[in-house]
Amino acid sequence: MTLDAAAVVLDHLDVWWGGYRRRLRGLTDEEHLWSPVGGWTVRPVGGRWVIDEIEDRGVDPAPFTSIAWRMWHISADCIDSYSRRAFGEQS
Repeated sequence: MTLDAAAVVLDHLDVWWGGYRRRLRGLTDEEHLWSPVGGWTVRPVGGRWVIDEIEDRGVDPAPFTSIAWRMWHISADCIDSYSRRAFGEQS
């Protein structure tokens, strides 16, 4: 049996992206950036998005995370990690 890895990844991205977009539809910038108690977030600084420095991701319990941080985590951090594991480091 052969597995078309690209087709599997693209299918998962299509399914995931559709759910992601449905959940975020109508979200305002204020809601996106809301961080009532501090913790991990992503914020606009000087025309670009900056991720709060995360010194220890293994802290238990994890700090509060904003919607912006969770969106970054899923869309950038996780996908980057998955692609590196599947395809290796790219230069």
